Amino acid sequence: MQFQPWKPQKYDDKLLEVVGITSALHLGQLQTGAATGLRLAQGQHILIEFRNPTETLALQLDGEPWEETGAKIELS
Repeated sequence: MQFQPWKPQKYDDKLLEVVGITSALHLGQLQTGAATGLRLAQGQHILIEFRNPTETLALQLDGEPWEETGAKIELS
């Protein structure tokens, strides 16, 4: 699969953007504009797969946080 450059973010482009952060410090830097999120994916249909069932990841979707272990998350 060949990756294409990210298109500029727009509300009406029907694309989802998945952005990651690395720590609470990184989150604070985002709030002040000193850093940007890590661009993980952009598209109309995104599948995220966590293969380690023993590792817990903190996630947030549309402002709602939760913890997840080994799972598949499909966004469309």
